[in-house]
Amino acid sequence: MHGIFILIIASFFNVGSPGFHPVHVSVTNVVVNDDGLELHFRSFIDDWETAYYHYFGEQISLRKHDVFENEWFNAYFNASFKLGGGDGNIPINMEVDTVYFDDLAMTVEMHASVKNKLNSLYIYNSILTDIFGDQNNLFIISFKNKEKGIKFDALHKEEYLKLK
Repeated sequence: MHGIFILIIASFFNVGSPGFHPVHVSVTNVVVNDDGLELHFRSFIDDWETAYYHYFGEQISLRKHDVFENEWFNAYFNASFKLGGGDGNIPINMEVDTVYFDDLAMTVEMHASVKNKLNSLYIYNSILTDIFGDQNNLFIISFKNKEKGIKFDALHKEEYLKLK
């Protein structure tokens, strides 16, 4: 079942017509291990460029720039996607490892170190929901040989998750 879900999501990122996709979606995969988190965030690059145009009225090609050196992108991403431990009271700082592009998609690989074992996780995900009314942000977390999927959208932006 998990393989079918991943195949469906992957197909959203491999639409045949360049520059067009029928859905606005991001997928974040998180693996919780003993010393922290490994995160893989994937979304459509043109959605980010549309958002930039929405805010500034100018076109930008984020492929031609180091995305995480773009001040607006950093501020927007950090305000729209937050993780916290201990019922959200302790912010989890994510560090970017790599950013790469594949056809229409952008993938950001990150990691976060944690000092204490995580028993709970606060997730805030409003990425691009202010730009696209149909934006869905899928969050898939793996911990202790379990997986859980959460869908965030304009109405559901945060959740507390017990890691048992």
